[in-house]
Amino acid sequence: KASWKFVPSSGQSKMVIVHANEDPFEFSGSTEDAEEITNFLKDNLLPMFGNLDGDTFEKYVTAGKGVVWSLLPIGEAGLDAIQTKYRPIMEEVAKKFRGKYFVTYTDVVTLKEPVEKMFGPIEYPAIAVQKKAGEKTKYMYNGEMTALSITRFINDVDVGLVAP
Repeated sequence: KASWKFVPSSGQSKMVIVHANEDPFEFSGSTEDAEEITNFLKDNLLPMFGNLDGDTFEKYVTAGKGVVWSLLPIGEAGLDAIQTKYRPIMEEVAKKFRGKYFVTYTDVVTLKEPVEKMFGPIEYPAIAVQKKAGEKTKYMYNGEMTALSITRFINDVDVGLVAP
């Protein structure tokens, strides 16, 4: 859910988007330029490392960008443990691909059936890349879960070095 605040100020106008557990994004363009504002909102509409589930799936698809699915093993500690362990890694990845890909995580226990229908049997942890959200072509990665390795994989997908 989004909430909006208008804070009157005698200084220069600015816009800031804040997602839970993330640093704020401050708009650096002209607040008089509708196209710049629209692009900023589109790029930052969803979190850098956001939950992709039944409630958010359509938002990712309609955003028209690619999606990096973080398919991570959820133990007894649940999604909070995933956030703690993987957020620093995946935010680093997200920063490199901001505006091109949204980086997500999914509850692979609760959504096991739709996830396996979309990606087939999965050995966790895994990363799945869709160059455009919702498209059938996907690129799977089961290697080392470091920001450098995942970034390298996504770059290889982008330049055609990885087969779907």
